[in-house]
Amino acid sequence: MLTATDGALEHLATVLDERGAPEGMVVRCVVEGEDLALVPDSEKDGDVVFRHEERAVLVVAKDLSDALDGREFDVDDAEEGRQLTLR
Repeated sequence: MLTATDGALEHLATVLDERGAPEGMVVRCVVEGEDLALVPDSEKDGDVVFRHEERAVLVVAKDLSDALDGREFDVDDAEEGRQLTLR
């Protein structure tokens, strides 16, 4: 199953707060073409849910999470600012 570091989840919570996301809005990892993308969405039945301090911040469909088994979302400090990375 896909995992996520505490740093990545904290970063996503900060991004949602900075963008004024309404309650219940999360970031969803999806497949777009041959790439993965992060899009705003809400939690759905069957999702794998990642939480920061009790708040859902990242969701991934179970089948996608299984396909990404052994991979991990983390956060890197880059010249452009903090960025989410899939390792």
